[in-house]
Amino acid sequence: MVMFVRSPRGALISGIITLIILAIVYFAVIKPAQNTTNQVLSNANQQEQQALSTSSLQLKQAQQQVGGNPSAQKALTHAQQVEACVAAAGTDPTKLAACH
Repeated sequence: MVMFVRSPRGALISGIITLIILAIVYFAVIKPAQNTTNQVLSNANQQEQQALSTSSLQLKQAQQQVGGNPSAQKALTHAQQVEACVAAAGTDPTKLAACH
């Protein structure tokens, strides 16, 4: 910051004005954007957990219905492995891509 003020009072005032401007920018722009981002991530995590619990329930129901059919059991085992991989990957796109 270059100051063209010769008096210490002028330097102090310009410093205070700079801090006020930075505070306004933070509370008017940065903080709301950060709150919105956090809310979106929280909602995405909730949806992911709901989807995983639903798929787990559906896999359990499918296992009960399949019985002794070996090809169906193989498909269900693969589905369970993919589900476990997705649950372990969380929100990491690289790990999620590796699951498929």
